[in-house]
Amino acid sequence: MARLVESAATSDEDFAAELNETAPRVIQNLRSFLDVVSKGKVGLRLETGDYRCTMDPLTAGEAYDRVAATVTATKEIQLDGVFKGILLESWRFDFLTQDGHKICGKIDENLTPEQAADLNREFFNCRCVATLDKTTVLFKNGRERTTHALKDLLPNE
Repeated sequence: MARLVESAATSDEDFAAELNETAPRVIQNLRSFLDVVSKGKVGLRLETGDYRCTMDPLTAGEAYDRVAATVTATKEIQLDGVFKGILLESWRFDFLTQDGHKICGKIDENLTPEQAADLNREFFNCRCVATLDKTTVLFKNGRERTTHALKDLLPNE
């Protein structure tokens, strides 16, 4: 989280890159946090383990502006294709749509490891319908990022 806070204060590109490793829902909480810091016209020093980040009041205001200008939209979608599997250690999946597009992403945090393993056993390399949360993040600089979270798989009827 400290790296995300620091990236928000650095640049649009750094912020976008750091969000690749962060759930998009974190943006709202970060926006609220930086709003308080910015309105208070205070600096910030954040330490976690061996990582340290500091911001003066001007930089904190710029970080808030960057995060506040970031727009996030999530919608649930269903896609037909072939499930290519889940990596349980990284909590990531691969799915090949019927038109040949590869979709990679994280597994929904509400699935248990047992449920994920069951999906692997039942649907690995099989045609099925994936239920995904598709999240689009639009940054202040116009850059757009789309991520997917696997929620469920169903047999292809």
